[in-house]
Parts: sequence; C-alpha cells; structure tokens
Amino acid sequence: MSSPLSSSLRKYSPSLRNERFLHIGMAILTILILVGAYSLRCTIAQNVDSIASDIQDCEILRDLETELTDSITELDLKKQKLEKEYLALMGRIPKKIADSDILSSVRKSVQNARCSLLDFRPTITQRNGEYHTRSYDFQLEGSFKSIFQFFITLSEAPLTFQTSRLKISEPSTPGGPCHLDLELKVIFDHSWNPSA
Repeated sequence: MSSPLSSSLRKYSPSLRNERFLHIGMAILTILILVGAYSLRCTIAQNVDSIASDIQDCEILRDLETELTDSITELDLKKQKLEKEYLALMGRIPKKIADSDILSSVRKSVQNARCSLLDFRPTITQRNGEYHTRSYDFQLEGSFKSIFQFFITLSEAPLTFQTSRLKISEPSTPGGPCHLDLELKVIFDHSWNPSA
C-alpha cells in the first residue's frame, strides 16, 4: 500500500527530475564558466606581461634612439667644426707660390733662430694627387738649440710643407756650429672636394 507521500512524489517526480537536471546543468555551466574565466584570466595575465615587456623594450628603443640622435647631432657639429678648421687651414695653402716669398720666410726663420743660411735652391715642382709641391734645398749652420728654434719659427710661417730630407751633422770642431741639410716641399694649389 502506498502512502500519500509516495503517490505525491510520483506525481511530481518528472518535475523533480527536471529540476535535478537543471541543477546539474547549472553546476556544469558554472564549472565551465569558472574554467573559462580562469583560462581567460591566465591569457590576460600573459598578455599583460607581454605588453609590459613590449613597453620596456619600446622604452629601451626610445632611449637608444634619443642617445643615437644626440650622438649624430654631436658628430655632425664636430664634422662641421672640423670642416671649418680644415677650410681655415686650406687658406694657408696658396694657389701659386713665388720662390722669393719662400726664401723670405726661410730667411726670417733663420734670423729669428740666430742661424746662418748657407745655401738656398729651388728644385722641382710636382703634382701629388690633390695638390702641387715645390721643393727647396737649403743648408744652414747654428747651434743645436738654434736649429731647433729654426724649426719652431718655420712652423709659425704661413706655409704648409713636408720635410723630405733632414740631416743634422755634428760640429766639425768642438763648440762649432751644427750643419743642417734640409729639403722642404711646400704645398700649393690644393683642391678639396667636401663630398668625397
């Protein structure tokens, strides 16, 4: 014999079953939502870490770009300064030279150094790539100190030159003068191409 409770349970059992399925479905759906949320949270965390790393890389690149831009600007200013200095030095190189002007500069340097000019001879003119040179052989006498002073005063002359031969001989007598045999190549007619 069935009790009134069991008969009412049978009567409502499909509803209970549906309610149970609904609860199970809701539980599964909740679990899926939690798993999805966790996985989404992990993905977002990875993306945030990746974005933070990218931001740091961008900041490093920005700092490097700033440093390189400053270096380029500084180097460009140095280049302009060197070009100005070079052009100023180029102003010391004449288009043409006169042997009498060179002799005058050498005599002045010899007198300032208290030496004696023994011989002065212009020799050859040569083309050396971007410039010409005119060679001068000369000999002078003086103490070693005065010969040293001669080179100092010659370097202050408005000339640009190369020394191709230089020979200093000891005095032939004790306390006598040293002998200097020198070949100078004076540079002139220099051409300069700033785009090279």
